[in-house]
Amino acid sequence: MGKTTRASYPPAVSAAKLPRWRGFNLLEKFTLRQNSPYVERDFEWAQGWGFDFFRLPTDYRCWTDQSDPYKLDETVLKHIDQAVEWGKQYGIHINLNLHRGPGYCVNPPAEPLDLWTSDEALKAVLFSVEALRGALQRDPQYPGEFRPAQRAAPH
Repeated sequence: MGKTTRASYPPAVSAAKLPRWRGFNLLEKFTLRQNSPYVERDFEWAQGWGFDFFRLPTDYRCWTDQSDPYKLDETVLKHIDQAVEWGKQYGIHINLNLHRGPGYCVNPPAEPLDLWTSDEALKAVLFSVEALRGALQRDPQYPGEFRPAQRAAPH
């Protein structure tokens, strides 16, 4: 197919009308053991097949030092930046999902801190959110909101 021009993407989005996106997950950063770069060919194929949405579930341990959640691995963050850029190039909406953050994940293993009760976990998760936010803010023509939710008690 070929790359999408900026004039045709992103589609108009509002609270009253969301596009009907179709797509799937890319799991390169889903867990620490899967930590690998995203692949441009996935974006090419998805566009050619008519898909327009990728969810990128991520694990903060992929881009932080295991002993220090405030020490970033810029190489890994550049992988995420590249995936966002390919999304723009191929007309694919990117849902950047912090699937595992300091103090929170529904999958094992359990996090050592609890986001709902630990101020340190909250501080560390907000740091990771800000690290990811850079990928979305580098290009004002590709609007994306990336706002951390307020901490609330679990249900």
